[in-house]
Amino acid sequence: MGLLEDANKNKSLMTSGTPTAGSRERSNGHQPPEVSFLGLQELWRQRTPSAGDRRSAPVIVLDNRRDDCCADVRSDHVINPGYYEDSHDLRATLPYLRGVTAVYLVASLQNSDDLAMFTAAALSMRDQGVKSITAIIPFAPTREDYAKEIDGGTKVVTLNATIHALTTAQRILLYQPHSQATTDKALSRGLSLLPLTPTGELIDAMRADGHDFDPTTSVYVCPDKGSQLMGRKANSLLNLPIIYCDKKRGDDGFGVTLANLPRRQRRLIRGRRVYMLDDMLVSGSTVWENADLLSGYGATDLTVGFVHPYLANSNNNSKGWQENLHHPLIQGRVYRTDTRVPVGDPRLDQRIRRVRMAPSIDRVIEADRAGVDFMTDPDWRSSVLLPDSYVLQPTPLAASR
Repeated sequence: MGLLEDANKNKSLMTSGTPTAGSRERSNGHQPPEVSFLGLQELWRQRTPSAGDRRSAPVIVLDNRRDDCCADVRSDHVINPGYYEDSHDLRATLPYLRGVTAVYLVASLQNSDDLAMFTAAALSMRDQGVKSITAIIPFAPTREDYAKEIDGGTKVVTLNATIHALTTAQRILLYQPHSQATTDKALSRGLSLLPLTPTGELIDAMRADGHDFDPTTSVYVCPDKGSQLMGRKANSLLNLPIIYCDKKRGDDGFGVTLANLPRRQRRLIRGRRVYMLDDMLVSGSTVWENADLLSGYGATDLTVGFVHPYLANSNNNSKGWQENLHHPLIQGRVYRTDTRVPVGDPRLDQRIRRVRMAPSIDRVIEADRAGVDFMTDPDWRSSVLLPDSYVLQPTPLAASR
């Protein structure tokens, strides 16, 4: 029996909390932001282990790939479960956890096998008496529109499957989910999921390469609605002029796209370097189209960065990622994190700079052990992928925390 089937036998154990009232109705659509984010904050505080349990919690890494960030995370135990047929074999590799009440579990989840591996490991830990699992997930599939075969038959997992697997943990820190739908669905399942963004890490890498982000010569462009919150986080660190766009007009024919920018915003681009960050890079076709438009508006350079690079090869006579990233407007490096292992090989393009995420994960664990409230601490505001307007003021936690 495979890991997924074995885990599903125990799905009655997989609920980490009671779903919120009305969750069945809300799971089919977005909740009002006030409900989603305020409810998430309350859930996070309820599920936070005591200070003593956090400080003594071991860090366990599930690692079955060489080129994502997990192997470089400071850990107490590293498990490579890639060769195990079922969770019984996997349990044999888990550290002895009797008497341990809390753990940090780090895993990048790229496909259904990874989700099954994570589920089996979490259930095994709970079988040993672990009461609190804080999952730190550099990558997990959260794009509902990617439930299809792309790039030579690679199956991309649906958001529902991801949420189902994550219910085995009490708290989840997930890097750069695709949209608010991830947070909404998590809350509807009673899941305490805090979305993080490595926007600051990408910007730091650009600064190290000499980018000065001069507001008189630079502008930040959000190419679609999904990247706007990331753009706001970036701009809190950069203070550049910012332009918000969407990929297409609304049904009423209104809405600004990069192709129909008002004249005032076109003038803002002329003669400036453009910065653009996004959560994913699949084939790069959108990057090429945006670069064409920006070039037509008079931009002098385009610098792009991506959190989860997929790097799809060319198909159907269309250009692949290598061709699309070689637009004449993209004159310098392209930045990408190592939250996941790309399907394409980024080493084929020497301009691509890998931004390592292991130091970021180490800092998150250290801050959580120290009792930092990520949603209210000003030093972490730019790293939490929630609108600032819905972040509450700090409130006293229980004395045990």
